Amino acid sequence: MAGTNDAPLTLRLMTPTGTAAEVRCDSVQLTLRDDARGRGGGLTGILRGHAPAVMALGKGPARASLAGERVFSAAVDGGFASVRNDVITVITDSAAIDGAEPAEE
Repeated sequence: MAGTNDAPLTLRLMTPTGTAAEVRCDSVQLTLRDDARGRGGGLTGILRGHAPAVMALGKGPARASLAGERVFSAAVDGGFASVRNDVITVITDSAAIDGAEPAEE
């Protein structure tokens, strides 16, 4: 199994109080926001080499995996995500990290 030093991605979860989590991983799943007509949404996957992007997030899970095993899971309350140079930064008002107290304003 690959170690975290071999992980090509970094997922950084930010709330108004600061960095709630930062994990090394090889894949990330985020919940996208529906458009005005209710289309879209659902989970999207991010892998190494993803094109730079900014995404509107819906309320739902943010997950990270390494070598096929989940290394991080949180419920985010919407917000935005940016992808650049294999760093995924999620900015949200609040997040409940599995196994931790909610990180809120």
